[in-house]
Amino acid sequence: MCRFVVATLVAGYAAETTEVVTTTPHNENCCPSTCLPHRHRQALSAERAESMIETERLNLSGKGMNPEEMLGKLLCCKGWRIAVAESCTGGLLSHRITNIPGSSQYFSGGVITYADVTKEQLLGVPQSLLEDYGAVSEETAVAMATGCKKLFASEVAIAITGIAGPEGGSKLKPIGSCYIALASLQDTICRSFCWQGDRLRNKQDSVDAALQMVIEYLGTDLGE
Repeated sequence: MCRFVVATLVAGYAAETTEVVTTTPHNENCCPSTCLPHRHRQALSAERAESMIETERLNLSGKGMNPEEMLGKLLCCKGWRIAVAESCTGGLLSHRITNIPGSSQYFSGGVITYADVTKEQLLGVPQSLLEDYGAVSEETAVAMATGCKKLFASEVAIAITGIAGPEGGSKLKPIGSCYIALASLQDTICRSFCWQGDRLRNKQDSVDAALQMVIEYLGTDLGE
């Protein structure tokens, strides 16, 4: 039996972090189409989020692993494959995952859906959803993740959409805004961030948060 101790990690260098979790109960007598989801939101202060990030970094460094290595071990332990859909990070998440030798065992593939039309054509994100909520939104991130999981027939998928900067922000969605969604066989999770760095740093922070989000999910599912 594989067991990994994975510290709970939610956000890094974010002014505010919000999490939305949708869990669909699943058992032999449960039909996914009729199960009612359970949703909750959690907001963390920047100080709390950064403290949690530092704890996770210490835990991983103590094991001699970086986040992408830990991700690979957790996926192999479960026998799962992961797929990714990226917008603002432009392939950086796929790059990080495939830096690990043997990642083809658990990485199905990824798509860079930078333009709205590719989100529609490749991931099945409804045009009406993009028009109503925008490309950078919880709704779009969730649709990207669920569409990505379906596209690659993977057990888990993660999607990133955001505004890396230095232009493109608004009062409602400032530069650094980012939504990261995870879709698995049973759950859908979305977290929002507002990064404070430059364009490259915002992209890196988004990828770090995505990796840590999957690690946390898989580690909790395996049991600490």
